[in-house]
Amino acid sequence: QGEATDTAALVKALKAALGDAVSEVRTTDRLVESAVVLAASNTGLDLQMQRLLKRAGRLGASAPPVLEINPRHALIAALAKQADAGKDVTADAEVLLDLARVQDGDLPQDPAAFARRVERALAGAITA
Repeated sequence: QGEATDTAALVKALKAALGDAVSEVRTTDRLVESAVVLAASNTGLDLQMQRLLKRAGRLGASAPPVLEINPRHALIAALAKQADAGKDVTADAEVLLDLARVQDGDLPQDPAAFARRVERALAGAITA
């Protein structure tokens, strides 16, 4: 892991891109290898407990999760540079949110769209 990157512009761009899908985007120091993680909003219940209660029909509407980003991760540093340059990070924001969902043991909101975004990202990385 490298030095922490200034992610102020990226945090703002990610929140704008993700809208109501997340309650907040913030940096975190608790991540080591991962670029992103989902955290519960201030509801008192962690995300896993919220999912269990929702499946059992015992939880109504819950607040959207918080997307936490790792300012020391190379991917976040690269995206922060793009955000600083004013580039659109909407597609990247959606991939990050879906990656965080997968890491959390959940499914992407739209698995087919997630697969297409990952394929485009891989194709772009291979041809770059």
